[in-house]
Amino acid sequence: MSYQVTTAQATSQLLLDAYAPSLCQPVDEAPLRLSVAAGSAPALNQTVDGWQFTHTEGETTFPQDAYHLLGAMLRTHYLIRGLYSTHAACVDGHLLVGHSGAGKTSTLVEMLNAGAQQIVATNKTLLAVTADGLTACGGTSTITLEAADLHTPQLQGAEHYGNRVAFALPAGARATAPQAVRAVWFIRLTDAPVTVQPLSPLSSAHRLYPFVMDRVNADVLLAGGAHLYHTDDTAAAARLATLLPQALRHVPAYIISGTRQAVAAHIRSITP
Repeated sequence: MSYQVTTAQATSQLLLDAYAPSLCQPVDEAPLRLSVAAGSAPALNQTVDGWQFTHTEGETTFPQDAYHLLGAMLRTHYLIRGLYSTHAACVDGHLLVGHSGAGKTSTLVEMLNAGAQQIVATNKTLLAVTADGLTACGGTSTITLEAADLHTPQLQGAEHYGNRVAFALPAGARATAPQAVRAVWFIRLTDAPVTVQPLSPLSSAHRLYPFVMDRVNADVLLAGGAHLYHTDDTAAAARLATLLPQALRHVPAYIISGTRQAVAAHIRSITP
């Protein structure tokens, strides 16, 4: 099964921007060509949500998880270029980290509604990791929430899909240049008063590493499980294991817990 991916007018720009970091606002000028291949079957041309997938060898239908496939392919594309598609948001130089449901998106929205103006990424941040620190170079620009958690009337242009809702960032809220990461926050939203626990560089490296590699989204089942998109990221992982502890000597990291309002307010109170 072989896919040749070329850009076309997307019918769902929001979902592309939610799952494919910086695909619509590339971080470099190099032409982007993505392909994945395995097996053989009749040739087919088909358009899925405005993206042209040319099946030189493939199944007669394209997998429904097209967005996840694009995200995984872009992860590989960026790893080759030394960038890590990190499961985190980045706003005003703060990297907000947490598993799905931990509260990083709710915290991001609270910060946005309170006046945050420089959002690099809403859920996937492209990180450059060096011995001197972390730089957020781009990322996803759509905010997605479970419909049951919707408490953001300030956000406009909602698109419902499944049990989730997607929003575009307000005009002017998207950062237009890379940002140096000045603090890393591991988010835990609770009903208790806000607490902040500083982490040592080594401890923060252990915690941050799996979010930076983001292997949860690296493999994608295709054609009902008949095929698997997978790439070897061993070299990128080894590079990260060396550089991340060095980088975090220059970037403070914290575990922060509390209500979304209190957590967002505390993070915003931290100045460069």
